[in-house]
Amino acid sequence: MRPESLSRSLKRKFYVFGVLLGALTMLITWAFKAGQSPFILYGYPVLIAATLAVGWLAWTRSHLIARLEGGLFFAISGFFLGKIGFLLLFSQDRQQAWVEVQAGYWALLFAYLFAFLAFSAPKALWLSLTVNAAAFAINLAILLPSVARGGAADELIEAGRFGVRTFTLILLLYLLAQYKAALSDERRRGVELFAEARTDPLTDLPNRRALEERLRERVAQGQPFTVLMIDVDHFKGFNDRHGHAAGDAILRHVGQRLRRALREGDLVGRWGGEEFAVVSGEGSLGQAKLLAECLRQHVSERPIDGQYAVTASFGVAVYEPRESLEELLERADTGLYQAKRGGRNMVVG
Repeated sequence: MRPESLSRSLKRKFYVFGVLLGALTMLITWAFKAGQSPFILYGYPVLIAATLAVGWLAWTRSHLIARLEGGLFFAISGFFLGKIGFLLLFSQDRQQAWVEVQAGYWALLFAYLFAFLAFSAPKALWLSLTVNAAAFAINLAILLPSVARGGAADELIEAGRFGVRTFTLILLLYLLAQYKAALSDERRRGVELFAEARTDPLTDLPNRRALEERLRERVAQGQPFTVLMIDVDHFKGFNDRHGHAAGDAILRHVGQRLRRALREGDLVGRWGGEEFAVVSGEGSLGQAKLLAECLRQHVSERPIDGQYAVTASFGVAVYEPRESLEELLERADTGLYQAKRGGRNMVVG
């Protein structure tokens, strides 16, 4: 599964779980507090229905998740901003209303957290600060006239404190998101450097370091396996006649033909110069030579670019228990040498 598909799958599960939990919480709140406010009585059922609809879309239309994220953030923020304004304007019990307003502020924190999970850090910062400023502006617009008449000063001061606290938390979320992004970039760069250090830049195949690591792993396991040493025939003469660009093209084509002909789990790489090596799970010499013969035919089956006939010689060695890696490679090199001396374009093992 590709990384983006995995990310979308995880998001889908996360949102569905969050939607069910949120809908259940709102349903319980509505059941016990519906009589306290018309906003709760009529607003919560609408929000519950919208939340469940988002969950259904996330589960059945995962390709819409990016759009749902934006819509969900604005829906949550708009709902609780509306709740704060409604309570401050129409509630008869100012003390109870202020308790509910504070709960609205805390609920907005979940919207800010969701923003940093769903969007890039700069976008989440901008959206969260905008909503936070809107919440304070609503409090200021509604409470300031009361303050002018000698009341609601404590509520306005407390609203300012909430605004500062949430502003601080938003900045903290932003710093954490930036730190996480920096760690991800560093980890990704480390993976890229690791791959670059083990990849031949010309053929895009594993290089000698990667091949030697695989060989040491197989020797440590102690189970039979096969090493094929491969040399492109007459390559130096071809290079002198046609130039290095044509020679590089030959090496790339040979590498790709070898890779396409191998089974999953076998490894082919560039050993150096015009030499390639294959590490295969074959455990018998007979099967190993059949594999090498198949590869030899695959390399020479048709001219490269329609004009360059290419053949290769193969040396075959099967690992024997308690044999060192150096001894194994020496036997494969000996087979390759005999194939070159014997007329090339053949398999010796």
